[in-house]
Amino acid sequence: VEVPLGDFFASGHAMDATVNSMPVTVTSDGRARNCWWPMPFRKSARITLTNEGQEDMTGVYAQVDWTRVKKLPRNTAYFHAQYRQQRPTEPGKNYVIADITGRGQYVGTVLSVRQLTEGWWGEGDDFWYIDGSAEPTIRGTGAEDYFCDAWGLRRQHTPFYGASIVEYGGKFARTTAYRWHIPDPVTFKKSLRLEIEAAGFGYDDQGKPSGFRPRSDEYASVAFWYQQEPHKPFPPLPPVRDRLVYNSRRMIEAEKLQDQVSVTGGTLSLAEDWWLNKGKELVWAGVKPGDSLTVTFETKTENAKHLALLLTEGPDRGQFRIELDGTTLEPELNLYGDSRRIRDYFAELPDPKPGQHTLRFTCTGAHNRSGGCSLGFDALQFVPAHQANE
Repeated sequence: VEVPLGDFFASGHAMDATVNSMPVTVTSDGRARNCWWPMPFRKSARITLTNEGQEDMTGVYAQVDWTRVKKLPRNTAYFHAQYRQQRPTEPGKNYVIADITGRGQYVGTVLSVRQLTEGWWGEGDDFWYIDGSAEPTIRGTGAEDYFCDAWGLRRQHTPFYGASIVEYGGKFARTTAYRWHIPDPVTFKKSLRLEIEAAGFGYDDQGKPSGFRPRSDEYASVAFWYQQEPHKPFPPLPPVRDRLVYNSRRMIEAEKLQDQVSVTGGTLSLAEDWWLNKGKELVWAGVKPGDSLTVTFETKTENAKHLALLLTEGPDRGQFRIELDGTTLEPELNLYGDSRRIRDYFAELPDPKPGQHTLRFTCTGAHNRSGGCSLGFDALQFVPAHQANE
């Protein structure tokens, strides 16, 4: 087993999301993660959690339950979980989820996709090549069908399938879906290769809907299976800088921009909490539709391609139009949520030059369940066109 923590627990994109399934659950906004995968061992078992970040971690606790048996059967199959990613996928070529040699059974998939263009990524068929077959032994009818849903995916949880993250349709929208093959394992005697088409709907060069077509998006996955040893060596786990989109340590903190902020209504204050980036955020409260918050900032980033914002969702958050230097990046971003949590936002830069820039949030209203129109602004970053978090 070698998997980033969130992906192992069916919550991709370095996001904390609730998961409620038979073998895996995530609650308390990501702070409680539980799994019930049986993991047999003969002589010893070693489980490690490695901090690959640049800051110390505190308050990490774990409990492992195990049972001693007199003897394991000779043909006992061992638990495996393997992470893969491709950023971006190559149009016309399938994404490989699993490539296994040996005897065993496949028991689950977690797939995370970040769209690089508007449209819908999830029309690609799943292909199962069992025991060296040249043609697919099993062929599905589309990603949404493989994950047991229909006409798209929606955030939901069942014992054996669900989607923990669903951001619909737009550029940079993210999805994480899971499917556990516990009642319907895919067995193999010699080998198993699982692929999925990187395909869906998009737009042509004239901006017209294209219908079904190959797509180039960012894919990451975890394959879960049991097999008799030995197993094929795992490919190297991609380093953190290749798994993340931006580096939160290099962001400009909103609280440090307080003197450069102006509002047309409402009040500004600082809020502190342990889960915020650097522990603080700027809160704009008492907001009414039509009010705007404007902040000027300076960046020295060369070759920037994207703007990353850290905002916060909450029960009293509003909906906002986001503009940079007078260009609308987002007509209406809904920040309502049933609990407070980080909400990151990503947009292509209209003018990526270093220097001074102006960011504006204009309140467009609030979700019908929201108790207000407030804004929580944590941090921002111009993300370089090369690796996002170098």
